Amino acid sequence: MAKASTQLKKPYVTELIAIALLIVFGIIFITADYMADDVLSWIFGSILILYAILLLAQSYAETRSLTSVTGILSAFIGAFGVLFIVRNLASIIFAYIPYMMIFIGAYLIIDSIILITSRRKNDYTMFSIELVIGIASLVLGICLIFVDDFHKYTSLIFGIILLAIGAYNLIMFMFSRRK
Repeated sequence: MAKASTQLKKPYVTELIAIALLIVFGIIFITADYMADDVLSWIFGSILILYAILLLAQSYAETRSLTSVTGILSAFIGAFGVLFIVRNLASIIFAYIPYMMIFIGAYLIIDSIILITSRRKNDYTMFSIELVIGIASLVLGICLIFVDDFHKYTSLIFGIILLAIGAYNLIMFMFSRRK
């Protein structure tokens, strides 16, 4: 019986961790203009190194070996974390954000069209929400690339989006737990 309740809690714990990470990264990106690139590089590099250590521990726990696929992957992630710190690569993240927003926006637009046409769901509310968020993300991504003064606010916009997604997921999580 105790094993069943532990297995029930694991998805909720990972979901809460993901929500917390979205909110924390949202706050980090919102305050990124006030932090130096090297501080952000240390934060992201440390997170990557910590993730590599967790993957390495998981690899050892599952296979009793460090040279499994997961173990080797943790080496690549850890090395990238160290490179992030040594070379101050935080600026790469800011250069990547507009392109990520364009692709996410395009995917949401396509998914909203698929929602109505293929899945035969008449959920116009979900269609409208996905379509509006997709268009907004696409337009913001394009503006971040092509409008000169707009790119100054890249981290702020992305941080607000992450914070909003985290808050939305937290609210949905709390409502799902009440049922």
